[in-house]
Amino acid sequence: MEQERAAFLQGVEMKTRIMNILIEKRREETESCLKQREKSFEEEKNNELEYMNALEGKAAKESEQVWFETRRLEAERAEISWEYL
Repeated sequence: MEQERAAFLQGVEMKTRIMNILIEKRREETESCLKQREKSFEEEKNNELEYMNALEGKAAKESEQVWFETRRLEAERAEISWEYL
């Protein structure tokens, strides 16, 4: 009877160790997957920010060009007005 109990406890302990090993392995896999997803997210976020900054710079440059072109056209219009007076 004592041997059966010892064998049973040994079996339970072995199964517990195996379960703990499997749980730890699963935790490590999950953590690795999450780190990879986080890295991918950060890379995509940085790419999007760079793209947005590039668009912002392009828009600012185009706005400046429109401003200068508007001033040029206003000056030209004023000059034409003076010519016809």
